[in-house]
Order: sequence, then C-alpha cells, then structure tokens
Amino acid sequence: MFEMKVYSGLVVYTGTWLVLVVLFIYYVRISRPNAYHYVDQRIIKQTVITLDANRVDTHNTFIETEIAELRRGRKLPVLDSWKTDAQLALRHSFFPRIAHLAIDPQQKEMEMLIQLPAIKTADVHISRVQLFFRISEFLKIAAGDPRLVLYKEFFSTIIVECDIQREDDRGYDIPVSVFSMELPAGRLWELAAFSPFQHVALDRISDIRFSDGGQIEPHRIMLT
Repeated sequence: MFEMKVYSGLVVYTGTWLVLVVLFIYYVRISRPNAYHYVDQRIIKQTVITLDANRVDTHNTFIETEIAELRRGRKLPVLDSWKTDAQLALRHSFFPRIAHLAIDPQQKEMEMLIQLPAIKTADVHISRVQLFFRISEFLKIAAGDPRLVLYKEFFSTIIVECDIQREDDRGYDIPVSVFSMELPAGRLWELAAFSPFQHVALDRISDIRFSDGGQIEPHRIMLT
C-alpha cells in the first residue's frame, strides 16, 4: 500500500513538472519573435525600388528649382550632394572638405572653398607639387560628374580657394587662405580628358596665387 502511494505521488509529481515545463516552453515561444516567419523578398525589393524612385524624383525636383532660380539671376549654393556622396569621398578626400560651393549667374562664376586639414603653425611648408596635383585630381573627378553639367550654362569661370586652420595671436583657430585659382570653365572639362596618371600644370591653364603655404590674397571673398 505504501509503495502504491509512493508510486502515485511520483506520477503526480512528475506529471506536474511536465505540465510546468510545457507551459514554460509555450510562454517563452509566444513571448519572442518567431525567427521562422516568412518574408517575401519580392515585397522588400519592390519597396527599395519605390524608395529609390521617390529619392530620384525629389532630387530632380530640387535641381529643377535651383536651375529656375539661377535663370532668374539669383546666386545659389549648389551641389550639396558632393559633400555627402560616399563614392566621391572614396575617390578624393577634398569632396567632404568643401565648405562652400555656389554659382553666381550674373557674374557667370562658380566659387568653391575647400577646407584643408589643419596646420597650426604658419611656418609649415606646403608642397606646391603635391597640393597642385591633389587639386588637379579633384577637379578632374568633379568635371566628370554628370551633375555638374546641369549647371554648365551658368558659369564661365571657376574660382577655387583652399583655406587652412591656423592659430592667431590669441590662440584661436582661424581660416587662412593659402591657395586661390581662377580657372576658365572650358579648361575644367579639358582636365577630365587627362588620364589619372597625367600631371596637369595648373599654373599653365589658370591664374594661381600660392606662396608655399603662406597667407595669400584670394581672387574673391567667399561668404559661407
């Protein structure tokens, strides 16, 4: 009789734990996301296509608005996408360093300000060959971007300025102009025809102000 009671108690005990384990597993499963839910890849693909199309439409509308304002003679900042385009940044580090880029349709000028990496002291020499080569490579890539062609009718001259951060007498960082170039727009597209291995003598095709990294008087005062 005692053995029967022990056996019955063991069955009840085991059964109770089995029920608790089953309930535990059940509530755990319903309380977490199901990793086996099926996701239709066609829906994802179509969503991406729709988002891309909307992005392109928005970008095109924005460009049309800019061009309309330029045709009214208004000076405008343009090509903000150059600063954020990851592909352009990979090709040349100057693109994310563009501090100012605008077109003045009345003066038929495009002005571009590039912020070079900071050099704190004024007596540091900047290599003319290296800087000119970097600028020519940057301009060749820029000239090859089809987005620039959309604005081609509004400028015949390009002003490129390079600034660098230096400490003044009070210890504050201030921008100092170390390079300025006035380039006929037609020459810009000539640069695009050169191979990446051809060095371009910028001073032969444009008016350049450069003094080995010393402060110079730029061609234009650019308001950013």
